[in-house]
Parts: sequence; C-alpha cells; structure tokens
Amino acid sequence: MAIPGSSDGQEVLRRGTIITQTTAWTALKFDGTSPTTGTNSYTVPANHIITILSVIWLERGNADEIIHFAHATGYILINQDLPARDTFIWNERLVAKGGENYQTYSVGSSNIDITYSYLDQDWS
Repeated sequence: MAIPGSSDGQEVLRRGTIITQTTAWTALKFDGTSPTTGTNSYTVPANHIITILSVIWLERGNADEIIHFAHATGYILINQDLPARDTFIWNERLVAKGGENYQTYSVGSSNIDITYSYLDQDWS
C-alpha cells in the first residue's frame, strides 16, 4: 500500500539508531535518519506529531552505566542503572509536537547503542 501524500496527512512507523552513545546529550531524530552522537539540536519537524513507541539502550562496553532520558519539559528517566552488557527498554508512549525534542545522555565513558521506534504523523 502506498503512503498517502503529505497534503492528505499520513502516519508512518519509523525507527532510528544512535551508535556508540557517549557522555554528550544526543537528541533523537525524527526524519527517518539516525542522529549524530553528541548533537542535541534535532527537533520534531513543524506540522508533525511524534509518538515514541519504544526506546532500547544496549550497553556494549562491558561497564556499568547510568542513563538519562529527557523531553523539552524535563527529565523522563534519570539515573537509570544500565549494567554491563545489559539492555534497558522504555516502552511507555510519549508524544512530542513540532519544535520539541527528546534527548538521551549517559554518565561515564560509555559505549551504548540506542534503537527507538516511533509513529510520525505528518500534517504538512
């Protein structure tokens, strides 16, 4: 089935990946591409509503870590332990509109991969 033209409105399931998240805040990107680690300026595009379905953090560096997850209005997850070689899954729905963002951060010299899935409602 084809995706309707954006002038008709559309809903598309997408995913993004952050490879080797380090100690800098990184914003999730919502255009079907993956964010660059340490870039925290990505926002939801104008005339879009994003519903985050899940976020998965995977520790790859064989070291215990602490992770944070935040929205423009404040922290959603703070000081969450992520043991060495372990996974933490956030599967509560979150919503953001144009100009807002979600960011993740890890404490220490981390090596974390993050995969997230979301519904992109485009009304442009």
